[in-house]
Amino acid sequence: MGINYRDEQTDRIAAMIFGTGGGLVGDQFGLLVTLGDYYSELTYTFVISLLAFAAMVTLFKRHGRAIVTEIYGSFRQNVDLYIGLLLVFLSSAFLLQSDNPSVITLSGITFLIALTLIIMRVARHLRK
Repeated sequence: MGINYRDEQTDRIAAMIFGTGGGLVGDQFGLLVTLGDYYSELTYTFVISLLAFAAMVTLFKRHGRAIVTEIYGSFRQNVDLYIGLLLVFLSSAFLLQSDNPSVITLSGITFLIALTLIIMRVARHLRK
């Protein structure tokens, strides 16, 4: 919000500098959280979650109305399938990457719930 110059090129340069600084702060935060272990799985999970959140915020900020219109409009009946697919992919990524028993348990439960949503959707579609 602080980048408010009257020149678009200056705004972009300032945003890149600000983003670089934000990345360095995030890097140091990750180092602080993991107590100096850069190769901790918590670091990878944090970075992946931060990038996914930033991508979602960017998409919703830029195309929020179109996304909402599409979800509530013509694809309203498929929302359960989309949520199931998203949860399957996210939970399988955490399952493949983690050695932590609690993360594996939570991801496994999420994976099974999402898989159940997908199977129920496919079964409903096949009955028609």
